[in-house]
Amino acid sequence: MNFKHKRKAFFSLLLVLLVTAVFMIPAYADTQATNSAPSITEINQYLIIGMRPSAAGEAVTIGSSNEIGADRQTLSGGTPSGNPDTNRISPLTPSITPADPDPYSPNMRDVLFPDPSAPSDPSKNRWLWDNDADAHYLPGPSGSKLFLFRGVDWSGDVAVTSATGTFSLQDINVFGQFGFRATSTTAPVNISNSYYFDDPSLTGVLMDPIEGGGADQPTRGWDGGYNHTQLLTDLRLWRTYIRDLPRDTFFNSGDGSNPRDLVNRNSKDGNAGGKLMYDVAGLDTNNDGTVVVDIAFDGTDFEVNNSDWVIYNSDTANPKFVIFRIRGQANMNMSNASIMVGEGIVCNANGMGVLFVKAHPEEEFTSTSGSSDSVFNANNLVVSKVGFWDLNTIGNANTDTDYPAPSDPSVYLSGSGGMPNTDYVNRNAQNNYTVLSVNNGQGCSQFISPFVYFQNVRWIKCSQCQAAQLDYGDAPDPGPGTGIGNYNTTAADNGPSHVIVPNLHLGVTPPDADDGKYTASDDPVLVATHLTEPCYLTLWSAMSARGLTTQVPFSI
Repeated sequence: MNFKHKRKAFFSLLLVLLVTAVFMIPAYADTQATNSAPSITEINQYLIIGMRPSAAGEAVTIGSSNEIGADRQTLSGGTPSGNPDTNRISPLTPSITPADPDPYSPNMRDVLFPDPSAPSDPSKNRWLWDNDADAHYLPGPSGSKLFLFRGVDWSGDVAVTSATGTFSLQDINVFGQFGFRATSTTAPVNISNSYYFDDPSLTGVLMDPIEGGGADQPTRGWDGGYNHTQLLTDLRLWRTYIRDLPRDTFFNSGDGSNPRDLVNRNSKDGNAGGKLMYDVAGLDTNNDGTVVVDIAFDGTDFEVNNSDWVIYNSDTANPKFVIFRIRGQANMNMSNASIMVGEGIVCNANGMGVLFVKAHPEEEFTSTSGSSDSVFNANNLVVSKVGFWDLNTIGNANTDTDYPAPSDPSVYLSGSGGMPNTDYVNRNAQNNYTVLSVNNGQGCSQFISPFVYFQNVRWIKCSQCQAAQLDYGDAPDPGPGTGIGNYNTTAADNGPSHVIVPNLHLGVTPPDADDGKYTASDDPVLVATHLTEPCYLTLWSAMSARGLTTQVPFSI
């Protein structure tokens, strides 16, 4: 056998040994935990989900000079005129017909940018001005600038899920794909001076004629008689998933005098070092890709007051999704505050990098009649890539899940009175529903609650937040399942994947961001006889059996 044939035989044998060795690799899923979470497809369609029946009141109320599916001015407040670099007022863009809502509403400039004469002085302004972007920003980690999206993204779609659920609108522009989808055909009860802008039109159609419901009017953003069964099922699956996640840590603001809350944490007049830069690096104790932070109950609500909060991950090579669970009877109150997401945070499929969640009704309720607390309550709030999910009650109470008495004493701090030993969750007796309320707010988020109440807001759903790029396997996958020539490698077939980390890869060629693409022969031994220098060999034959894909570089 000449040297050339010996070399081919050697590398063929080496490849077989490598393939065999793959079966000895411990099973390890190099994917984010969000990949194993319940489906987000239905939930992802909506900026707002309101769920309570009409006997308890409206499910969604939005009023007083607002827009949803658009955030056309940042920071909102002030009429743009002249040179924005002179008056430091963000342009209102794009122009729409009719021109409402009033650009003064909501007025976030007075809170976060009160002194336009000092546009880059953090001792005078909590947010600063960027001349190039003609926009305000919050300084982030490593010298980054955290901006809000400005414009229209047509994400302002709303679900009203109860068979008797209702909603009202006053002076509101809705920029959406379909507008309001309600189970009840009589859901619109009070519609006044509101317009629907159907993607991609910037000319609104008056919504007032849909009051009282009746036949669907797609051009006015009204769809009644819609079946939300799957949406409610998925929300309950998410509640179970979130409840079952192991806790990684309890929240600590770093303020020695008040570690459970954020009060006066900003660059202008703050304490404890100014705004809170909350780094989640190293907090993912089980390395599942999700950092779960519990906010304990000390007998008082969780306060984010007069503070700016940046949630980020300095370990950018290992991006994380972050869930904050508000525990016990604590509500989350936000006043004169901004919450932004920085580097190293991966967005899940619905565009959020961070979720604040109430998902433990057995801790929230102190009566069998339920609770009517505003569990998320905000006044003057700016957020980006941060969602708020109130999952205490999903759908009508009498069809929701009962829970036993609280069982986690560690979430009850001194002053809380300790863990209750009584079960107050009796869905058949419940007639009160919790509330999510925002007065003066803007940014990108998602809002889920039995009752969502807005006044003076500009909100989009975080479609501008891109999920981490994933590389899937490169073997053929013509359809669902596995078989000869069908190797379960695409996203559509729930194939294995890994997050692409810039500048981190084996060999000289980085992985490609795709959803599964065939690039190699289906016989790994034959591949060894056709190797070029240098090249990548995809060991999908063995890795598929272990739920993995990888690439091994060879030089011959």
